[in-house]
Amino acid sequence: MVTADTDFGTLLALSGATLPSVIQFRRESHRPEQQLQFLLAETGQLEEPCSQGCVVTVTDRRIWIRSLPIRP
Repeated sequence: MVTADTDFGTLLALSGATLPSVIQFRRESHRPEQQLQFLLAETGQLEEPCSQGCVVTVTDRRIWIRSLPIRP
């Protein structure tokens, strides 16, 4: 799942689930064309973690990848 809503990633993390993976954009620019360009450019880096279950947070400066389930 790809979203700009950070609540989905939070709910997924709190649930203790291992799937689905979510990529959440927290960038200043939320234009779909730019999101698509990012996803196409980063497919190699994101494919394996997303297939195993993770929350990916994308900002203008950084990409965080946290494996699911997220433990406190």
